[in-house]
Amino acid sequence: MSLNEALRFIERYRSDRQFRDEAYATDSPQSFLAWIASRGYMFSCHQAGDAFRSLKLSARDEDEAAEIDELKSWFALMLDADPDNCSQCSGCSGTHTKGDPR
Repeated sequence: MSLNEALRFIERYRSDRQFRDEAYATDSPQSFLAWIASRGYMFSCHQAGDAFRSLKLSARDEDEAAEIDELKSWFALMLDADPDNCSQCSGCSGTHTKGDPR
């Protein structure tokens, strides 16, 4: 699991419409996690939060920073968890719920 994986995932999401459409097709946090892992990305929610912060800090302007905030909100919605306060990861079985320390 790594921050670099989270950054790669976010950048692909930003640039690949088909990838986004696949993400939207998931119907639960567990299927979203399974979809992320099935695409070869392994990162924790905490690492995703770090990736969003890093991208926002390096944003070229306010519009790009707002886009990063919007992506982070989307990610939290799909996962039903705050990436800054979550123990789920894309490598898990997807069976635990928000707040579960596994």
